[in-house]
Amino acid sequence: MSVAFDLAPGDRSWSRVAGPSSRPIRTADSFTHQEELVSRIWQHVYGLRAELIAIGRLEADPAYASQVEDHRRAAGQERSAVDELVQEYVETYGEEFVRHGEAEYSLEALGRLV
Repeated sequence: MSVAFDLAPGDRSWSRVAGPSSRPIRTADSFTHQEELVSRIWQHVYGLRAELIAIGRLEADPAYASQVEDHRRAAGQERSAVDELVQEYVETYGEEFVRHGEAEYSLEALGRLV
């Protein structure tokens, strides 16, 4: 059974809608600039990964050449976003590691994850 979490207008806490979940329930303490920035870093790391997967999947077939170029451009945008966000994080918080679940990742190494 999956769980959905909703954030009601004006509410600063996540509410559980149904069923069990391994996702953490966010509290008001989680609504920080640092937490948002970490989430945005991961958003673009996964976006970059998706674009690279699309390129790898489509580039062998010449019929998809224009789509491959679209994905290459999108990958470049995702890479730029990751680089900018990582720079902002290091400049703001002076930390060079971010958490993802129970693991801690070097910001410098994030680009190598994809």
